[in-house]
Amino acid sequence: MATQVLNTRLLRDNQLTQTKALPAAAANNNTGTFDLGVGPYHPEEIVLEMAIPALAAHTDSTKNVTLKLQDSADDSTYADLSPLHEYILAGIASTGTAAKTIRLRLPPGIRRYLQINQAVDSGGPTLTASSVTYTLLF
Repeated sequence: MATQVLNTRLLRDNQLTQTKALPAAAANNNTGTFDLGVGPYHPEEIVLEMAIPALAAHTDSTKNVTLKLQDSADDSTYADLSPLHEYILAGIASTGTAAKTIRLRLPPGIRRYLQINQAVDSGGPTLTASSVTYTLLF
């Protein structure tokens, strides 16, 4: 049986990377804008990589950090993607949340501008010293 190797021949461009500090408890914030451009492109061929650091203070398993993708046609009015694309990170008692990297493909029909809304549940930890790095891969 042949060994299977995951094909990750995706290109990384530092100009398409953003880092954003997580908000305090009961708050949310947005990353800067990723401009996907105009013209014929295939968003389903673009991968969003989210590099989440270890969150030692995130020890309450009932409190979540939510990362939600939002798009806009005019870089002014943003709405959650439909269908909803979000990643919910639950706390882990005693140790906190481990670092992880998540990759997901952008859906067909996404509008030109993309941002990620970061939210921490009410009563959750203050994670403002930790930042998530977002990168578009082609």
